[in-house]
Amino acid sequence: LQFEFLKALCGAETILTVVGDTDQAIFGWRGGDANLLSDFTLHFPNVQSKALSQNFRCPQKIVSVANHLIQKNTDRSIKNLYSEIPGGHVTIERFTTEEEELNACTARVKEWLDQKIPPNEMAVLCRNLDTVQAIRARLHTLGITVAGDNPLHSPEGHQIIALLYFVFRKQRLSQAINIGERRLRKSFYRQITQQETDLLKALEHLTHDSSVPYPKLSSFLKATEKARKSTLPLMDNLTGLFRDLSLPTEGQDNPVSTTLVALQRLIRELAKHCKSADGLLEELHVLETTREDFSPYVSVLTLHQSKGLEFQYVCILGNQNNIFPHIGLVGTDKNAIEEERRLLYVGLTRAKREVILSNHRASPDSSFTFRDGFLHEIAHLCEIRNA
Repeated sequence: LQFEFLKALCGAETILTVVGDTDQAIFGWRGGDANLLSDFTLHFPNVQSKALSQNFRCPQKIVSVANHLIQKNTDRSIKNLYSEIPGGHVTIERFTTEEEELNACTARVKEWLDQKIPPNEMAVLCRNLDTVQAIRARLHTLGITVAGDNPLHSPEGHQIIALLYFVFRKQRLSQAINIGERRLRKSFYRQITQQETDLLKALEHLTHDSSVPYPKLSSFLKATEKARKSTLPLMDNLTGLFRDLSLPTEGQDNPVSTTLVALQRLIRELAKHCKSADGLLEELHVLETTREDFSPYVSVLTLHQSKGLEFQYVCILGNQNNIFPHIGLVGTDKNAIEEERRLLYVGLTRAKREVILSNHRASPDSSFTFRDGFLHEIAHLCEIRNA
């Protein structure tokens, strides 16, 4: 639609300048079409094209790795970037478990900070939002503030915090009741609270004494009461609560579900380091009321969010089949695989000095296979560290 609007605006005497890079077309899932740029001359036949081949951000080593990666895509304009910036480093680190990978990344960020590297010159990039929240929680426990989208500021974030306040303090029920699915409509809420000012008592009366069944309300009250009385460790208790409420899992894919999955991950990670529910609520309050910008803080972002940004040091996590690329290298959708490869290209070219690529549960020996995602295409150009 935007392209059609552009064509409608342009007349015979229009002077039009367009800048773009088809190798950084990473938003096909929301309607972006790299062909509009690659086929631009078909729509505007009198246009003059000029390739901008010099990279002024990345050193040649990083540019070489990025070039080798993106050349695996067949549906692209042939070009080869170069840089006159010397140096640069690209390292691949492989771990047995995700826990090891996350711990190593957290330690690396702390090491960079200890070296007095400005926090806004480093970034951790992830393919999915729940990994972002796992890193956010770990850095928070070390007193390191993170920049980037905070899901606690979303409507779902307010709901999940309200849920925990209801479970552990019997507060904020009206905010928590509809987390994950609609259980109580506003009109019904007004109706039942006309006779009973205490919402919890009203719902208990409704679910116990009414001749009309209210299974969703009843299951919500049972799940939260079970969690309130539980003697399990905090993280196990919360995991069971989220499961009993049928909150979305990793297999679902829409904005609300994605945010709820990320929030569950964030809260479970924080719970590992909290001795009590009150301690968890305090940590969440700190995170919820912190309003970050990009200037003084470490950036922890999805790869899509990183486009257009630059940092001295970059860690890219989860480089393994079915995480990144999330569809798997053995998938039949060539266009989707090429877009995933472009996404890694974008991540690599955010770095002005060093990139560390990591994964877990990859090949059990030193060889690189499709299980390592796109890393098997560039491993021979990188330094390799196996945990």
